Amino acid sequence: MLLLGSDDGIAAWLDGKEIHRNPAQRGVQPDQDKVPLKLSAGKHTLLLRIDQGGGGWGFCARVAEKDGKNPLSGVTWKCAK
Repeated sequence: MLLLGSDDGIAAWLDGKEIHRNPAQRGVQPDQDKVPLKLSAGKHTLLLRIDQGGGGWGFCARVAEKDGKNPLSGVTWKCAK
């Protein structure tokens, strides 16, 4: 499960395929959006686009077991600059 929070809207692509879009106008909170995932072993590329409305800006993301509670073991993050 991919769990996302954003201020404001958010879109997500996994390995070049769009998997989520929410054009929300909101403040960021963890786990606002829940996106089911099927991941194979190996490296994957996650791209996030955060829409900016008014006020602040931010996002959070995590990958969890399918229940959404426990982190998915073996996942590491590397952010591109």
